[in-house]
Amino acid sequence: MQFDKPTFSEKCPVTGKRIGGMLDEWSIHCWNKSTETYVVYGNIFGDTDWYEGMYLRTSPIVKLDEENGTVETMNTIYKLGKKYVPEENE
Repeated sequence: MQFDKPTFSEKCPVTGKRIGGMLDEWSIHCWNKSTETYVVYGNIFGDTDWYEGMYLRTSPIVKLDEENGTVETMNTIYKLGKKYVPEENE
């Protein structure tokens, strides 16, 4: 899969989902406790649908693969950059 220069029409050949850019300073948050639904928050880069560096929330996570640096959501596959690590004072 290619993540460097996605276009709106670029789709994953396996899932048919849109290939998004890279989420940097990302973190996972519970979106709905009763259904155990989780989403990713982070700054997006290299995605034609969003402004560069925009902070966003993804659709619900389908599959997270930290080892390979990807997250698949309901409609998009993103590359994962640096994970957000809070400062000790936060």
